[in-house]
Amino acid sequence: MKDFSMLKGRLAYIDIAKCLCLIAIIRMHFLPRPVWTTYFVFVPVFFVLSGYTYKNNKSFSELVAGKFKRLIIPYLLFNIVLVLINGIVYGFSPLNSFGFLYSRYTLYVKKVLPQFF
Repeated sequence: MKDFSMLKGRLAYIDIAKCLCLIAIIRMHFLPRPVWTTYFVFVPVFFVLSGYTYKNNKSFSELVAGKFKRLIIPYLLFNIVLVLINGIVYGFSPLNSFGFLYSRYTLYVKKVLPQFF
């Protein structure tokens, strides 16, 4: 059996902890009523461990510019396409065209947050 503990200088116990956190997070998505410990324990632990093992050779400005190009520009283009499709299907109006902003508000503020209370 191959020893994966020193594979590319990785720490096995951190990889195992990240794997367990991922299993808990994936399990949470299949539960009808998610367990609060997943949100407040496993997700932050996974992010901390991922940040600990992240290797970056770029400056902060290069990192932000790269993330902007890779994430924000496709996000904006996708939303423009959604607005156009919505306008074609339901007609162009300010309320319909920018409903995706409201729908994200209602999804997170009205649907997700009340689960904790």
